[in-house]
Amino acid sequence: MIEITNLTFKYGFGKEIYSSFNLKLEKGKIYGILGKNGCGKTTLLNILSTLLPGYNGSVCIDSIEAKERKSEYLQKIYFLPEIILDNRHSINDLMTNGSVYKSWNEEKFLQLTKRDGLDLKTKLKSLSKGQRKRAYFNQAIAANPEIMILDEVTEGVDILSQKDIIEDIK
Repeated sequence: MIEITNLTFKYGFGKEIYSSFNLKLEKGKIYGILGKNGCGKTTLLNILSTLLPGYNGSVCIDSIEAKERKSEYLQKIYFLPEIILDNRHSINDLMTNGSVYKSWNEEKFLQLTKRDGLDLKTKLKSLSKGQRKRAYFNQAIAANPEIMILDEVTEGVDILSQKDIIEDIK
């Protein structure tokens, strides 16, 4: 379970994003975060994924605090950000790197990669934005984490592939 208690966060320039925010999310459910641009959706996902530790309050998964960045916490999550900055690797590298997850399923990764018409030798930088997103999403599915944190996972992805992503999430 994800439990956020009295989360308070503001950026260095003083804009407060959260003030005494509380939230409980149960295991086995799919949640979406809706809101206007700039309201803090991505900020919350970055806090959950341990990328923004400078908050007050408590952000826990199964009573493990995010700020502590313990391996037990990090093994529970896979975070796919909206913008992927590092695209110098190949799809095969995604498969190799995925093995850091205890529940990694290489066969599933290969199956999804084949379904999407992606070649293991292909460099991510040579793919379209949607194809790159699919390759990383396939890594997320094959990692089989307890919690997938997906930020704008269908952005740049064609409508048919969006349907596949939604089915894969289910």
